[in-house]
Amino acid sequence: EVAPQAGAADWGTTIEGRAAFRTMMRVIVWSLTVCAAIYAICGGIVYATFGNLTQDDFTKNFKQDDPLIIFVRGTMALSICISFPLVMVSARTAVFNLVFRPRGWEMSALVRIGLTSVLVLLCLGLVLWVPFWPTTAPSLARRSATSHRP
Repeated sequence: EVAPQAGAADWGTTIEGRAAFRTMMRVIVWSLTVCAAIYAICGGIVYATFGNLTQDDFTKNFKQDDPLIIFVRGTMALSICISFPLVMVSARTAVFNLVFRPRGWEMSALVRIGLTSVLVLLCLGLVLWVPFWPTTAPSLARRSATSHRP
């Protein structure tokens, strides 16, 4: 673990704590840099191959029954299945610490399940709503503009 004492009351005041924080920041910056470079390289190669015909999901540019593309889609699905729970745990903890802990709540099993369910439903709702944003945004703006009439 990079910073095992992270979150302790005096974590940033000790020499070890500051060194661990610097190490943690180096790990984060390097991992994000490598990830961004991989995305940029893949995006550049796909755009160089297909030009303006590049589709939003780069795998749509290839034959649907190509074994390599099937493998790529499988690894993308696996990546989502593995990373989603990790992101949700962090999101749940952050929402709990920002909203519920100051009000004296404890992280019980019921609160954990309820908060996770609400966050998942919020994510699913956004996924279903965002693709329709260009068609719903003008009607939402009209509705909010007309609802404030005196």
